[in-house]
Amino acid sequence: MRTSGIEILEAYGFEKKLDKIGRYCNKNRWVYFLESRNKGEYLVFSSNCFDKKLQPKNFDSWIDTYNSVKQIGTTPPLKSKILKFSFNFCEDIDLLKKIMPIKSPKKISRKLGLSLKDIKEKHKSE
Repeated sequence: MRTSGIEILEAYGFEKKLDKIGRYCNKNRWVYFLESRNKGEYLVFSSNCFDKKLQPKNFDSWIDTYNSVKQIGTTPPLKSKILKFSFNFCEDIDLLKKIMPIKSPKKISRKLGLSLKDIKEKHKSE
């Protein structure tokens, strides 16, 4: 069974919200966000090809600053920086560890039922 990018984001504790203004993707698509170590700074992932089978490499990512979490998807950010287009969870996960309060890999593995190493191997072979 393939692990989708959405399942990985959810396992890492990202929340989802509709992008009502089309800031990150087409209007009314889900964006996934998690507050960074810096108050008001959020890591935001989006994709224009959202379905439950979305591969872990079809996401664009930003580090954006908002006054409140309520503003994500409803107003433009105060500051914005592209983290990476075509973020690949199998290859780029270390980028997250530098800026985010990432959960323990063991907890993530339990939630996904797979280790990150297993996920990488599965996606490399397909």
